[in-house]
Amino acid sequence: MERKAALADGTAPGAPIARRTSVHDAVEAASLASAVVLPNRKRRPLRQVLLVALRRDLCGDTFTAIGDDLGITGTTCTTIYRQHVELLRSDTTYAAQVANLAADAIARSGAGEANP
Repeated sequence: MERKAALADGTAPGAPIARRTSVHDAVEAASLASAVVLPNRKRRPLRQVLLVALRRDLCGDTFTAIGDDLGITGTTCTTIYRQHVELLRSDTTYAAQVANLAADAIARSGAGEANP
């Protein structure tokens, strides 16, 4: 994974590229559906799924830290994240929405700022 990241852009996997507050602000500012049906057919608040996914991918946060902030367990975060990845692969509308939110969160973070 590290070799692939170095080939792509030189960024180490898990390196924070957005601030937590920027991720939260981007998700809160977006017009989102209230819930998403995950691959296991369980409905989850879309906001929760996106916060788990974007905090993991953009902020490099652990599932435990994300869960503590969102009031769910780290294990639940792991499950949500795994299902988010499945949705990225199978639902182009969802993937586009996540890509737009990620771009917004990165832009809100400003260039080169560390994750608080």
